[in-house]
Amino acid sequence: MNAKGSVASLVLGILSLVLVVPVLNLILAILAIVTSSKAKKRITESNGELSGHGLATAGLVLGILGVVFGAITGVLTACGVVLGTQGSAFAPFIYSLF
Repeated sequence: MNAKGSVASLVLGILSLVLVVPVLNLILAILAIVTSSKAKKRITESNGELSGHGLATAGLVLGILGVVFGAITGVLTACGVVLGTQGSAFAPFIYSLF
């Protein structure tokens, strides 16, 4: 039987990478990391009764990647907003990334 939260962490990690909404994907990624950590703790404390360690690990890795990509997306969005409002020559390049 899978530990509570192992599948949820995997789903949250996948959603954090699929959704390209700067704030929402960061929230989902952080939730994936937290639920993965809790699931791994439950698995360790169960002394072999619970499974799902691989699912929790995948959720943790995807959550970390989601945080990294979310931070990059947020920085690029902020640059696009700042450069776009000032009429910079780099604004079309920033907007072409999205």
